[in-house]
Amino acid sequence: NLYKKVPFHPLKDFAPIMQMASQPYGLVVHPSLGVKSVKELIALAKKEPGKLNYASSGQGGAMHLFQALFVNMAGIDMVHVPYKGSGPVRADLVGGQIKVGCLGLSSILPHYKAGQLNIIAVTTAKRSPELPDIPSLGEILPGYDASLWTGLLAPRGTPQAAIQRIHREVTKLLQAADVRSAYQRAGTDIVATDPKAFGRFLELENAKWGKTVRDLKLVVK
Repeated sequence: NLYKKVPFHPLKDFAPIMQMASQPYGLVVHPSLGVKSVKELIALAKKEPGKLNYASSGQGGAMHLFQALFVNMAGIDMVHVPYKGSGPVRADLVGGQIKVGCLGLSSILPHYKAGQLNIIAVTTAKRSPELPDIPSLGEILPGYDASLWTGLLAPRGTPQAAIQRIHREVTKLLQAADVRSAYQRAGTDIVATDPKAFGRFLELENAKWGKTVRDLKLVVK
């Protein structure tokens, strides 16, 4: 949907093994914007259509798509400003050069705690255990759920015995205390789903992001 020329089909050419982990992002605003909630941001965007900007690390990346989905579901008009990487986005958000962005929780928590940025929502269906007082976008916009996830795939036709063995071994690895601690420090939740659940998840993700890309006419060449 997003990339017009790719040498594979994401669903037909691979066999799902497992979703390993999921990282929620935070929808953030600079304090100078005067917005303290998602509802206030939506109201401001509707009052001033096409005047508010939101930053991302580049066209078609997670930061872009997560915010594009929000803009689409909220029915508002905001202008996408693509940067070259997340570092410059974070720097300009903290400096107030741009007012709205969406980054991984681990990268924005220090700025949130220092009062430099306001996290007005997490991008998942449910609240993050790390920030239980911050609402989820799924609470405000039913059906919204976006996270940066990692998973394992094998070439289509890989024997089921091999898929099951890889699943067992990686699941054991993810249960190790040092691995869990490393994921936690990165603001990432271990999921460790089975192959069937991961297959269903991939179908839902493909449908959701495909619709978003088509609705907003997004293309990366």
